[in-house]
Amino acid sequence: MIPLAVKTLEYRSSITELVEQLNPALAITLAFNRDTTPDCAARDLRHLHARLDRMTLGPGWAKRVDHRTKYVAVIEHVDTNLHIHLALSCAPQFVEQIASAVAGIWKDMIPAGSVVVKAITDAPGWGRYISKAITPHTSALLLLP
Repeated sequence: MIPLAVKTLEYRSSITELVEQLNPALAITLAFNRDTTPDCAARDLRHLHARLDRMTLGPGWAKRVDHRTKYVAVIEHVDTNLHIHLALSCAPQFVEQIASAVAGIWKDMIPAGSVVVKAITDAPGWGRYISKAITPHTSALLLLP
């Protein structure tokens, strides 16, 4: 039997690998600054994802699956200050537009919310950071589009 600590380390390592494979451009933290649930947080992230794609790809965004932004996200601190860390990948021509717009879109969606957006210079490091608290037992907190 594999000890739980080893399983957890392997699980976190697999998330780091997902982030590396994504080749993300942006590291984003989305805070709610109010009570919410993981299900509501996941729904809000899906809504933000759709709004970013609509902004960059136009009205036919949903049909342009190969051109949509992609992300690996993890919900943290479910019982205290729930927030989402994500690695976001997009076409190079949209990086600045998304980086500039995401805070305003999030504030429109979540008035009490706040956002931190940074360019990713170390994808494995960001992958380790966003996976630091997740375990196989809490895998429902891993969000993918």
